[in-house]
Amino acid sequence: MILYVIDDDSGTRRHLQACLKPSGITVWPFAHADLFLEQLPTLKPAPILIELRTPPAHGLGLLSALVQRDIRWPAIAITARTDATVTVEAMKLGATEVLDMPLEPETLAAALDRAFERVSTLVNWTAQRGAARARLDLLTERERNVVRAMIVGQTNKAIAQAMAISPRTVEGHRAQALRKLNVSSVAEMVYVAVDGGLAPRERWLDTPELARSLREGSPLANHVPQLPDPGRSRFDNFAATSPDGILCADHDGRIIVWNAACETLFGFSTDQALGQTIAIIDPRERGNALSLQQLAARGAAHLVGTTVTLEATHRGGSKLAVTLSLSMWREDGQTHFGAIIRKTDAPRLAKPD
Repeated sequence: MILYVIDDDSGTRRHLQACLKPSGITVWPFAHADLFLEQLPTLKPAPILIELRTPPAHGLGLLSALVQRDIRWPAIAITARTDATVTVEAMKLGATEVLDMPLEPETLAAALDRAFERVSTLVNWTAQRGAARARLDLLTERERNVVRAMIVGQTNKAIAQAMAISPRTVEGHRAQALRKLNVSSVAEMVYVAVDGGLAPRERWLDTPELARSLREGSPLANHVPQLPDPGRSRFDNFAATSPDGILCADHDGRIIVWNAACETLFGFSTDQALGQTIAIIDPRERGNALSLQQLAARGAAHLVGTTVTLEATHRGGSKLAVTLSLSMWREDGQTHFGAIIRKTDAPRLAKPD
């Protein structure tokens, strides 16, 4: 097993090599992101460990370059300082997890296990995609157009009218496409088309052919393509494994993300917290202390990228001081915000403007 490590600190690179070697992991070190990018075309798929502050093309720049090159290898970002803005940006750019330094051995081991599992899935999916594309390449352009129309449920008559050909000609193209794709039904044709990139997966999931195959218990139902989804999995992995509370709220202050660490910190389960306003952990105004609800209402743009300390309330009624590293973004024209939350023993409450 290979792990690519991009970190300008030679001590960190040597430490990781020594620590991971007994586990059968070979560390391939790079001092700079540009060195890694130079060799990227010759490298095999493997997890990437990226120090976010690595110059000259720092970690965020490297993540962006990987997105541009459509490289979906799992990237674990590490940083010496919790910064909500950088963390969120790293996840947006494809980091599957963001870990704080110094790295805890158990945390790193768990992250690497997940990363190697993702690589295995990615390699299998890449091979499956290649085989599907090879079969799709056998189709003529007209046969491709017929396939595109069929997999979204159009009838032979509708296809014939749209393409200005006879229904019998459509049937002929359909027969040729089935033969070339080595399938016996339109449902199986959908499977090959999605794998080969001829049909978007999200559109395919709504097709009548898939719905019918699911109702009838077709073997196709067991082959729903699990395409890599870096956007969803990078955040889910980060939130699920983070030792810190991860909270996100919409423009109304209603909770849309609440991880296991938040459950431990505040006593509310995820099911209890989702959809509630953040007032569940900040039920009253606190005099001159800036509340969580005020942060959501005001937008608190001036606090983004900083750490503030607030007083919150546990489900059981006890008070606790927490520090929040804040992040904000716009979604559907509305302001949303997120926070990395930690309990603190020495509150210095933020003041309102």
